[in-house]
Amino acid sequence: MFELLKNAIDVTDGTPVTVPNTDTAIKSYNVPNNKFEQLFVAFEVLITAAAGSTAQNLLIKIKSGTTVKKTFTFKVIAAANTFNIPFWTMFPNTPTSAISITISAAAADANTSVALMGFYVAGMD
Repeated sequence: MFELLKNAIDVTDGTPVTVPNTDTAIKSYNVPNNKFEQLFVAFEVLITAAAGSTAQNLLIKIKSGTTVKKTFTFKVIAAANTFNIPFWTMFPNTPTSAISITISAAAADANTSVALMGFYVAGMD
């Protein structure tokens, strides 16, 4: 069985956040008590790089509490570009703490921004 969790859908044109040099949450979701054996988490981000962007790896992490469950690496180039990228991951055991999506890079970059465009959490038996 596959079921969306309560209040686990957020489809929005997110507010862009410039890339920081420390993990910064762009979305958090408190996992309610549930009966599921696994959680499926999907999200979509819009990455916008301006001409003066720093060429570096942008790290997009999904965490359960403070534990990193998956890290996605996106290579930012020093040129104007816009990318709309979907990500997803599975949690083999249902987390009981908040799920968060964080962004960071080696150097803060005011010319590169990330906006959360969609966020979904579903449980699976």
